[in-house]
Amino acid sequence: MFDAVVHPVPSPKPSKRPAKVPGERIYECHLGLTGHKNFKQAAEVLIPRAKRNGYTALLLIGVQECKSYAMMGAQPCAYFAPCAMLGTPEDLQDFVAEAHGAGLRVYMCPSHEGAAWCDDGLPEHYFRTTSGSRDPISGARLFDYEEPEVVRFLLSNLAYWMVEYGFDGFRFDRVSSVIYAQHGRWLPQDTEKLDEYVNNSNNVNSSAIQYLMLATSMAEKLAQSFESGATMIADDPTLFPGICRPIADGGLGFDLRQNSFAGLWKGLLRKSDEEWTMEELMQ
Repeated sequence: MFDAVVHPVPSPKPSKRPAKVPGERIYECHLGLTGHKNFKQAAEVLIPRAKRNGYTALLLIGVQECKSYAMMGAQPCAYFAPCAMLGTPEDLQDFVAEAHGAGLRVYMCPSHEGAAWCDDGLPEHYFRTTSGSRDPISGARLFDYEEPEVVRFLLSNLAYWMVEYGFDGFRFDRVSSVIYAQHGRWLPQDTEKLDEYVNNSNNVNSSAIQYLMLATSMAEKLAQSFESGATMIADDPTLFPGICRPIADGGLGFDLRQNSFAGLWKGLLRKSDEEWTMEELMQ
C-alpha cells in the first residue's frame, strides 16, 4: 500500500468550486476507457460534452493507482497516488480545475471498502487478520475500522483528494460489504425484517458504520470551508435503514444512494412490465 514513488504535489491553482445543487445530473466515467489516453485529452473532450448535455457533475472511477488497470479503480495499491497511466498529479489538478471552470463538480470513488493484496508487511497494522480478512465476493483485503489509526488514515485520504486536487465529493462503493458482518449476503428481503436484522449488533460492523458517519461529516465540514458543500454517494443495493438520513437523526449522512446491481437490470430487460415484482421495482 505504501510501495510508491514519491511525487511532490504542488498546491492546486485557485479556482471557485461550484456549489452543491439539488437534482444533480452526474456523468460517470473511467477516463482511460472513454477513448482518451490521459487527463489532458479527457479535459479537451469530456468536459465540454458533459456541459453541453446538461450534466452538473462528473464521477470519475479509476482515479487511484491500482495493482491492475483492469480493476477500474477497485482495490487500490496506492491510496494517495493518481493513476500513472492517465498522467501526472498536475494533470489531474488541471482536469479538476477546468471542470470547475465549466461549472461542473467532480467526484471520485475512494475505494475504502478494501485494498489490493500486496506483500507489504501491513496485515496486522491496517487490515483484519482473522478469518474475515478477505471480502468473500471481491477478494479485497479488508480494513480494520476498529483501529483509530486506520480511521485516521482513511479520513486523511479523503481530505487529501479534496484539498490537493479539488474533488467535491465521493461515491463509496460496496457499502453493503462494509456495514454488514456477512458483507451484504443472505439479507432479509422484507424492509421490516431488515430493520430488525440491522438492530442486532452481531449482524453489522459497528466500527465501519461509525467510520462512514465520520467520513460524511468530515467531508461536509471540509467542503464548507471551500463554500461548496460535499456530495456523498453510497453504492448500496440493500436499502440499509437511514443511509441517507442526517447524522443528527441517527443516519449515516449520505446525500444519495446508488444501486449498481447490474444483474437486476439484465433480469428486467428479459421481462415485460407486467412481470416485475414490487421488490424489483423498489430495488
